[in-house]
Formats: sequence, structure tokens, C-alpha cells
Amino acid sequence: MKQLFIITILLSIALYSCEKKTQQNKAIKQKAANSKKDIVKTKINDKTLTTLFRILNDDKTEEIRISAYQSSEYDKYLLVADTNFIIISKYLKSNEKFILSKKDTLLSNEYISTHIDSASLGKKNIGGKEYLSLALKEEYQGTAITGKNVTFYMVAIENFKVYTLFCSGSGSVRASKCEDCVDGELISNKELDAKPEIKKSLYELANKSKLIYHPSKKELDISYYKNYDSKWYIDNNTTNDMANGYSGVNDTIYSMHYKENLFDFTGDRNNQDIIENKFYKVVTFFRGNVLGYDKRKHVYFPIQVESCFTGCNKVITFISDTEIKVMYDEDSEKEYFIIDLKKINFVN
Repeated sequence: MKQLFIITILLSIALYSCEKKTQQNKAIKQKAANSKKDIVKTKINDKTLTTLFRILNDDKTEEIRISAYQSSEYDKYLLVADTNFIIISKYLKSNEKFILSKKDTLLSNEYISTHIDSASLGKKNIGGKEYLSLALKEEYQGTAITGKNVTFYMVAIENFKVYTLFCSGSGSVRASKCEDCVDGELISNKELDAKPEIKKSLYELANKSKLIYHPSKKELDISYYKNYDSKWYIDNNTTNDMANGYSGVNDTIYSMHYKENLFDFTGDRNNQDIIENKFYKVVTFFRGNVLGYDKRKHVYFPIQVESCFTGCNKVITFISDTEIKVMYDEDSEKEYFIIDLKKINFVN
């Protein structure tokens, strides 16, 4: 009788355990069904995603994944399709299999090349809670827009709450040797300002990132020679960083004298055309800046700061001892301007 009672108890425990596990499995599957309803609109499923990063919790019952939709076949961290998505997903273990529990979209864009920094992917503990970190750079495809953006993410594992730090900028002369990194400013926001610990972690992530240019202490001075293009833009109240076409020349040009060799700093000799006479040496860079050297004063100076993807390449010639003709040779009408070097206003 006693043995029968024990067997009955064991069977009850087994049935309860099976029923509880079945209920758990149903709950997990229901969460997965609800999550899949949310992402049907984008036609994204696990088969079309490339996993970029994954982590397991301590008891290995929960897995978090960051995945990309339509990664490049040559580099899974590069998204170059017409439509790109980056997804964060949570999977719960059931019957020795991981079933989707939650899925959210971290990023979606169109006609934008997106480079994910693999070194930025990781888990961080902030204020006793766990977060995933991520950094990516976005560049518009084609030649219509010159701007580039970098976004730094902290995503709460608990509820997928997203916090971002943004950097908007472009290429620059001083950043030209930085493997196409973005030269710009970090932009915080009110939501991030209200979370100082998360904000601090995002700035730490940004300060280590190779996606953005990190100026030296000297470069914080706008008059430092490496900032000559930005200084010229400020002094002339213009920005000639264009996608297509050209800017022309201001009636009055402001510039600065520099002792440092701006020619060598700006670019290699294979990408420049040089003219000179007994007073000046002038260099124009392909679809780039026109710079001068005063042989009497032994100083360098920017004449015209301008860059583009297409349309602003310039041919230069001397028409007198102090005057140069600047002609846009990509223009069918061959528009040109005359610049008198002795009439440039030097602010220093």
C-alpha cells in the first residue's frame, strides 16, 4: 500500500512537471507568434538574417542576438543593399531548442551603406543592469549627399530600451588619413542627459571608436594648420563641401599664412597639378583645394577650399605675376574665375 502511495505521488509530480513545461513551451511559442506578427511587415525572418553577435545568460536558457538583414557576401558587417535592417532578438530555451521570444528593429534605412564596427559589439554592466553596445557608420549611396553619420548604441537587455549618441560630419583634410572616418561632433539628447551612467558609457565607446576622428589637443585650436580648411570656411562664411557641381569664387577672399607645408599635408603628389613663377607656387588638387606658397615670405596659404564627388575639378594658369585663372574643366561651358593673389585678405 505504501509503495502504491509513493508511486502515485511520483506520477503526480511527473504529470505536474510535464504540464508546467508544456505551459511554459506554449507561453514561449505564443511570445514568438506575437513577435513574428510585428516583423511580418518587413518580411524578415531568421533565414534571411546574418548573426553578428550573440550572448547567453549564466544558466544558458536565454540568448540575445544582434543580426543584420542582407549583409554583404564579402563582409557580414557591411550592409549595402537598397534596404538594410539591424535586428536585436531574444530567444528562450525550450526542449533543448531556442525559440524566438522578442524581436525589435535597431536600425532600418534605404540606399545607405552601413558599416558595423565589430569591435564595438559587446555586453556592459551599467548601474547593475546589462546592456549591449554597438556602433555603426552610415553613408549615402551615390554622389548626392556628402554627409556621413555614426551612431553609438546602448541597448538594455531587459526590455530592449535603446539609448544613442550621434555623430554627424563628413570627411576632412585632417581626417583624410583616418581610413575614411567621420570628422564631426558628438551630439547628446535629453533622454541621454537624464541617464548620466549610460551617457558616460556611450562617450567612452565613442572615444575609443575608429569610426570617428579624434582631434589632438593642438587641433582644438581652429588656427592650427591642420584645420586650415575649416578656418577658411569660417573666415569666408561658406562651406564648399559639395556632392556635385562647384561653388565659384567669392569677390573677397580671406585666408591665413602658415609655416607648415600645406601641400604635403593635403595630399600626395600624384593627385595635384603645380604652376609657379618667381613669386608664387600654386597647387590644385583633383576635385579639391587650391593652395599657394609665397616664395618671398616663405609661407603657405589656402586660396580656394572646395571639394566634391564630381564637377569641381580645376585647371589653373598664371595670367600675370600675381593673378591666376581658375577654370572648372568638368563644366561643358568651361566657367572660370580670376584671382589676384596680392588682393587676398590675410587675417593673421
